[in-house]
Amino acid sequence: MPWRTLYLAAAALALPLLLGIGLISEPARQEQEQRGRSLKPALRELWQHRSFLEPLLAAMLFSTMTFQAAAVWATPVLIRSYHQTPGQFAGWLSAVTFAGGIVGALLGGQLAEFGRRRAGRAGVLLPAIVAAALTAPLSFFGVAPSVVTFGILLAGSMLVGAFNATIGVIAITLNVPNEIRGLALGANVFVSAVFGAATAPTAIALLSSALGGEAKLGLAIAGICVPGALLSALFFGVAMRGAKLNGTEAVAP
Repeated sequence: MPWRTLYLAAAALALPLLLGIGLISEPARQEQEQRGRSLKPALRELWQHRSFLEPLLAAMLFSTMTFQAAAVWATPVLIRSYHQTPGQFAGWLSAVTFAGGIVGALLGGQLAEFGRRRAGRAGVLLPAIVAAALTAPLSFFGVAPSVVTFGILLAGSMLVGAFNATIGVIAITLNVPNEIRGLALGANVFVSAVFGAATAPTAIALLSSALGGEAKLGLAIAGICVPGALLSALFFGVAMRGAKLNGTEAVAP
């Protein structure tokens, strides 16, 4: 089918990029507080950064939930609530998904640098706080009055999801010592992928059923994503404060 061909084409375009990344060697690490560190001391040091990491992981969890809600449920909502066929929306939905991820990642890097210049290394989270708060109104895409409005709100939601995913990684890179940075990044991937990505689709399905079935799917998306977006913004703010209080401003990238 045409819509499946578009997704396969997008995957084919990404494959050379993936191969190129695999050929890049990791640069020599310039900052290390201790060499040959075993897991237990590394975990102990990671715990010392909990005032930053715990709220950041919570923020990334809720941010991933809102992003996954948009990614997973956009197609069912278009079919069930807007009576669209895959042939009618496959082209623009693929473009929105693909472009939103790329633009969001690039924009996230640029605005994270802006935040760092304004408020130090903890300040990279400033744009994430604003973006997460903006996700709340964008999460009403499922109850938009038209397909055009649906597409605009969905595009914004996809862009912000990629944006905050990028900023979360940058924040860890700048605010966690080099030798335990891998553990922190791994924790971020684990929490986001296992809990964030898996929770949102199930929660929305359950809420939709509780509200009255498939006709309430758009409302269920908003019911999960609006508080999720606001909680994400809150925890990004707490993580930023924790980075400052924890003295991570002194950590070199």
